Amino acid sequence: MNDGDRTLQINKSYDAAGKIDPMKTRTRYVVQGAPQEVAEGFQRSFPAPPVKEPPVVQGPQNLEVKLTQAEATKLSSIAQKYVADWENQNNQTFNSATQPLIWALATAASPDEVATSLIQAGGRHEDYRGLTELAGFHQASTGQQLPGEVSMKPAR
Repeated sequence: MNDGDRTLQINKSYDAAGKIDPMKTRTRYVVQGAPQEVAEGFQRSFPAPPVKEPPVVQGPQNLEVKLTQAEATKLSSIAQKYVADWENQNNQTFNSATQPLIWALATAASPDEVATSLIQAGGRHEDYRGLTELAGFHQASTGQQLPGEVSMKPAR
């Protein structure tokens, strides 16, 4: 699925019985030419593949986030906890219009919906701030980055 500078690819893997193998099914989410501040937010939010030195982000970047189905489900669960915590602290209903990406992740009913919410709710670069807020919430409570993996290369 393509939407402007964003591409979503769900690679389904099947076992010998013809059923989807959740351990091998992967989601690839690509953002082309993301501004430097968006790339830095992704870099803080998701672990990077093992490298000798993490890349220094300078200028626009092409980002790629990879999620297994289990990681997508965990990302949705983190968003649900974030929404519940926000509602508890603010004593009001979460405003889905102000954080559409967090809301879409929290209400996703399947790993495929988590993947789809990334491309649909992340339509503007400012929507990605929700991921950094979600990452900050998760890191404060667990000390870990969001599930998945991000890699980036300078945009040309």
